[in-house]
Amino acid sequence: MKADFDRIPSAAELPVLIYAPYGNDGDTLHKVLTDAGFTANVADDLAQFQTSLAREAGVLIVSQEGLTEKSLGLVSQMLAQQDDWSELPIIVLLDAALHLNNAAGRLLELMPRSKLIIKQRPVHPTEMTTSVDTALRARIRQYALARYIAHQEELRHELNHRVKNILASVNALFSLTRRNSADLNEFSHEFAGRLNALSNVHSVLFNVDYGSVWLTELVEAILRPFNTEDVRVVATGPDQRLLSDPAQKIALSLYELATNAAKYGALSSSEGAVGVKWSVESGTGGDSFVLDWSESGGPSVKPPSRTGYGTRFIRSAAHSLDGEANLEFTPAGLHVQVRVPARSVLDR
Repeated sequence: MKADFDRIPSAAELPVLIYAPYGNDGDTLHKVLTDAGFTANVADDLAQFQTSLAREAGVLIVSQEGLTEKSLGLVSQMLAQQDDWSELPIIVLLDAALHLNNAAGRLLELMPRSKLIIKQRPVHPTEMTTSVDTALRARIRQYALARYIAHQEELRHELNHRVKNILASVNALFSLTRRNSADLNEFSHEFAGRLNALSNVHSVLFNVDYGSVWLTELVEAILRPFNTEDVRVVATGPDQRLLSDPAQKIALSLYELATNAAKYGALSSSEGAVGVKWSVESGTGGDSFVLDWSESGGPSVKPPSRTGYGTRFIRSAAHSLDGEANLEFTPAGLHVQVRVPARSVLDR
């Protein structure tokens, strides 16, 4: 049975499977273990033993009478199918008359990839419960280590994905900035600013383990350079957690708007101001995330003669999130509204 690494199972979720088909041995072992607080199941015959082996077990206990060719074949088959990290603890109860070293060597050949524990009968109840407790703890440590390795593998794939995204973003910023720069000095200034904005976004995302980020934290990181002694940019809205990829697009869109406002719009005037607000609106097609950028108090604005990088990026970013961005160049100032499905942006 393949493990589920969403969480580490408890000892109660890893029952002890007992196969002791002789007299009352199975019932006796069951009583000893359950009285000690363990979860234990008894397989009364070979068919039941085969069915029980298909389920998850913490420890397997087999008496000498249960070590038949068929039962050993079933155990060997089960061990061969277990995960690479797994080493099922198996406690084998043997008579004192047997040569334990020879028996252990033979059993290891028949039951590879197991944690074999051989006990010589008769076994005191305290010794049996101690052995089961130790074996269960070792089994849980196996799950913990396997979960850790699986988590590290996920992080490795995530890091690879993030690095590719960063390189793609840098390449896009370089190409688009080059096309819209009049000279090398302008290119250097614009490109450095955009890289710094990208760096700020990833710094915020890194601090939240690249899972999701609070919108207010992200907005503050991007817009902080544009607020000097006087607060020129006021951001309002309910705090929401954004998925990391949409957060990057929203942050870079805000940076482009702030940069444009500082060069040509409201932030280029000492009396200008910018309002940024967001909300979640319900509709027949589902909830929408709405982000508004509104400038006032700056120089008169008129539509540009050509579509610049910032406008193209904002529209492209909204489109990639299954939404749209509307830009209005009114005399009072630029107004931008981005509307996208909430499911594309919010981490709920």
